[in-house]
Amino acid sequence: MSKITMEIESRCLYTSQDERQVSELFDLSGICEFADDIETNNDFDIAIRSDLDRFKASVAYDTSETVQSDQRDSAITGTRTSGTEFTRTSGTWTVDALKGYRAWFYISTAPDTGTWHDVLSNTTTKITVESGTILAGSTRVMLQAKTKIRHHIQITPRADFVGSFYQYKLTKKISNVDGKFKWFGLKGTAIPRNVDPEFFAGLGEISNGW
Repeated sequence: MSKITMEIESRCLYTSQDERQVSELFDLSGICEFADDIETNNDFDIAIRSDLDRFKASVAYDTSETVQSDQRDSAITGTRTSGTEFTRTSGTWTVDALKGYRAWFYISTAPDTGTWHDVLSNTTTKITVESGTILAGSTRVMLQAKTKIRHHIQITPRADFVGSFYQYKLTKKISNVDGKFKWFGLKGTAIPRNVDPEFFAGLGEISNGW
């Protein structure tokens, strides 16, 4: 499955707009949201630079830090027109709006017995699944979004990563099945080099603008 590569670059963030003091950046955390696809490699890279140094970290995909919805839409009546296709009886969908969704196909008299499939594409009235065979005789379909939210992306810069400002660049490959990626920014914590961290506590936290 082909993917597109997207990049997000932040503006420069200074630890102090007045003094431009040299600080050590020692922790980063962020949140993003994207829809899963059939490939397992959903990692992305974040490169951080300062006016004095730079480093790059690969953000691993960790399923323990994701939340997947178990909500299903209302049942839609239709007919299994082939092993990989299902056509609704009435109403319409937006073309390809269901890419990346999971679909539960079943017979109306046995709603707990059916088959799950990833949606490859859809027309206004027909769903085509990625793989497998839709349950023979299926007359209903229920759809489930596969959105996952990764909480608290943690990045620890190498020791003594210093500068008077910081800037990050995020690179992420996105499946053309869904194409959605929401980035809510990074929150960084830095301590000025001339202040003892033990006494500085949380006053060195920088988060505005990222």
